Amino acid sequence: TGSEAKGRGRAAAEFRIRLEEAGDNLTRVVTQSDVTLTGSVAQYGRGQGVMKAVADEIIARFAKNLAQEIAGEGVEGKPLSAAGVLWGAGKRMLKKE
Repeated sequence: TGSEAKGRGRAAAEFRIRLEEAGDNLTRVVTQSDVTLTGSVAQYGRGQGVMKAVADEIIARFAKNLAQEIAGEGVEGKPLSAAGVLWGAGKRMLKKE
């Protein structure tokens, strides 16, 4: 959950992750997210596309870290930065256009 610095909007997100058996030695990771936007950020038409790209970027980073952890490679202990997630989301959006 977060608020825009000037208090004109809020965003809240809930991510759910479920593991399912997918065959011999395979596991499927199923993710679902719910994002709620209020205020000025919810009024912009491109807001939904940006939020989807940000959510996709967060899930992609989670998946990469999970794969590294399962492979025994370890995971970097640094937290996500807003700038890094937005940069990755921007690249993701440009690839789709």
